[in-house]
Amino acid sequence: MSRGVDRLLAHASGAPSIERGVADEEFAKQTIDRLDHDYIMYAASKDDWSTAMALSYGHARKAVSMLLLAHGWRVPDQPGKHLRIAEAVDAWLGEDGGNGPRLADSFSRSRKARNNEEYPDSQAPLPDDEALRQLTLDNMRLVQRVRSELGLPVTDSIPTETALEQWSAQDD
Repeated sequence: MSRGVDRLLAHASGAPSIERGVADEEFAKQTIDRLDHDYIMYAASKDDWSTAMALSYGHARKAVSMLLLAHGWRVPDQPGKHLRIAEAVDAWLGEDGGNGPRLADSFSRSRKARNNEEYPDSQAPLPDDEALRQLTLDNMRLVQRVRSELGLPVTDSIPTETALEQWSAQDD
């Protein structure tokens, strides 16, 4: 187990909004393996970065939830759930070396951008397409980090230019 996961579990044990449960690593891995990246790749291939970011945020949120479940923790379905998951991501990656702090910050910004899009009464502006593109890439990198933490093979699901070209070529 990585030091980041140790920090995540320490955070979970001290957070009143995260509950102890039965660890189910097999279910967590199966759930992550079933995440369908095709819609994200499709939206990215159409330069619809708003949709790609929203979808990738959902994948990243679900992946982090499954990382918690694999270790016997869960964030109950209640108001503030997305914020609790963002706090868990920050505990996991915020002090990590490399790109961990950037991924944690990016996940939090994705949560806010998703809220701004989902709830039209929000007065906050949406990020521009380049920012949405970067958030999408980072969300998928976060999914890859979870896959790695759980010993799953890392897949080519990050919609970089090269990956998008390869993905589009599959449909030709």
